[in-house]
Formats: sequence, C-alpha cells, structure tokens
Amino acid sequence: MSENRKNRRKQERNKKYSETEIRKKYKALKTFFIVAIVIFVLLLFLLLLYSHMFITNHTH
Repeated sequence: MSENRKNRRKQERNKKYSETEIRKKYKALKTFFIVAIVIFVLLLFLLLLYSHMFITNHTH
C-alpha cells in the first residue's frame, strides 16, 4: 500500500515538473516568435522605405 502511495506521489511530482518545463519552453518560444515578428516587420519597413527612396530618386 505504501509503495503505491510513494509511486503515485513520485508520478505527480514528475507530472508537475514536466508541466512547468513545458510552460517554460512555451514561454521562451512565444518570446522568440514575438521578437522574430518584430524584427521581420522592421526589416520590411526599412525595405519599403529604401525602395520608395530609390524609386523617387530615379524618377525625378
């Protein structure tokens, strides 16, 4: 009986640990995606700005 209880407690502890690990990984992934999107948008904006300047310089 005590063995079962011990095993169950161990499983619960492992489950909690894995849940927190998953949460940490998810949070890190989320931050990475947000940063990647922000950088992408900034690069796109700079590209548009540069191409606009390039076109205006060559047409006038």
